[in-house]
Amino acid sequence: MPDLPIDINEYAWPSEQNPAGTVFYIAQLERYNLRGLRANWGSGSGLHDTLANLVGTTDKKTYYPNGEWQLYKYYANMVGTRVATTASADRKFDVFATKSGDLVKVIAGTRSVKAAYDISVTELSSLGLPESGALNVRVYRFDWAGANGKVGAPVDMGMRTFTYSGGKASGTHYFTSSAVDMHVLT
Repeated sequence: MPDLPIDINEYAWPSEQNPAGTVFYIAQLERYNLRGLRANWGSGSGLHDTLANLVGTTDKKTYYPNGEWQLYKYYANMVGTRVATTASADRKFDVFATKSGDLVKVIAGTRSVKAAYDISVTELSSLGLPESGALNVRVYRFDWAGANGKVGAPVDMGMRTFTYSGGKASGTHYFTSSAVDMHVLT
């Protein structure tokens, strides 16, 4: 059989159309080299008015980005080499990561569940780091205030320092059903 591209016609149930759910689907699509079209649950004039609920609007038809728009905007600018990732054993949590030079960007999200998940980054030596030491991680949060909620740029949660050994850094993060954190390893 020829190796043909696979297109997913629509992904994400309405309850999964938020930053955390979006990351879950992005990670799955990227891992398997699939092209996907996010589902548009609008009808009538709502089918096109708000870009499938990626932007909100006032009664006066002033448009503004919501949290999912902000996540897609960030994802569109993740450059470099795609890093190999693995979904959680329960298949409800996933990550997407890129590496450019000595910078790694990781977005992580859940499929509409609230739970704690571990994020581990291995082979830190590929960043020119020793087998053990300290790693600075800048954390950003992508907020969600609903499809019509106005949300600005990701919130800078500051720099955190993780100690690591054996070329591996790990941390546990509690995910809400809609917000998502992004980690930049430097």
